[in-house]
Amino acid sequence: MFHITAGTKIGFFIAALKRHLALLVFNFMLLLVSCGGIYFLFYANDGLNLFEIIVIAFFIAILTLISIVFLYMNISSIRYYYEKEIVKKYGRYRDADIAEMTRETDTKDGVIRCTISVNYAGERLTDLFELPLDESHLLPKLLAMQKVPIRVVDAMPSLFSIAERKLLKELRTKV
Repeated sequence: MFHITAGTKIGFFIAALKRHLALLVFNFMLLLVSCGGIYFLFYANDGLNLFEIIVIAFFIAILTLISIVFLYMNISSIRYYYEKEIVKKYGRYRDADIAEMTRETDTKDGVIRCTISVNYAGERLTDLFELPLDESHLLPKLLAMQKVPIRVVDAMPSLFSIAERKLLKELRTKV
């Protein structure tokens, strides 16, 4: 049975939270502005006409909606990095059969993004692998591969990631 202690879970959560601290502070500021606007609208609105109240309420609604969307995106991203921390600590290297691979070149970031779907333990799992643009000569080797190294938590196969360094090493040494 796979068990993670509460202290380890908190450590993983803090590591994932550190990546999003600036966005969470920004989100908190938006919520404060929204709450301040609501307070102003209901308690300190001496002398406002109906049109001004409607305009202020509209902007408060927009700020609240933006804040909710940011919060949802941050929670989703924090969960992603939390799971990556679990994989980093408890994951084991395995080989998985490639089911599907798509690629997209991003010259702005200088990478080729390959979305790789693998079949492992009866499940189809998908992850992103970024190949540096200056190593684009390795792309045909990647496309010809039948198996890729992954790092997976055996007790929870849905927690996995492509073993990027190991894959790059295999691509560089493959004839």
